[in-house]
Amino acid sequence: GYVVFLTLLENYDQTEQNQKADAIIVLTGGQNRIERGLELLSKGISTELFITGVNQAVSKKDILALAPKPDKVPDCCITLGYKAETTIENAIEAKEWLDDKPDIKTVELITSDYHIYRAAVEFRAVIEDVEFRLHPVPDMSTQKNAEHYFRTTSNEYNKFLVRVLSVI
Repeated sequence: GYVVFLTLLENYDQTEQNQKADAIIVLTGGQNRIERGLELLSKGISTELFITGVNQAVSKKDILALAPKPDKVPDCCITLGYKAETTIENAIEAKEWLDDKPDIKTVELITSDYHIYRAAVEFRAVIEDVEFRLHPVPDMSTQKNAEHYFRTTSNEYNKFLVRVLSVI
């Protein structure tokens, strides 16, 4: 199972990643996740960006400073969620945000590559009637160190299995 999981991570089909979506949701905690969300927003993939799990000390100004092209990012459409500390809490916080936006039916879900499948399970278990398009972001810290890569991916695989079995 772990080998299949690694194969899925390495060969993820990214054909849907440049299609329009009603919203973009980014889970904090990994390299380049927020930057990718801002990039997609600046490209017009969506007009709504929700970032869940933001540290209390971080402001929208701090987030905008991460944008590759800050002048192309509309800060009006960025919402920061400060409640979540876990992936399950990310899904709950995103649901609360989506409850006020009934027109959102497609979401670009952004998190690290090793985390994308468990995040999808959590979000799909909590949020119904929304199509989640998975947008994994390569985590460079795991790719630079083989031991760290295998520790991180095996830990995530085990969490993924537990969550899949618990929602079935």
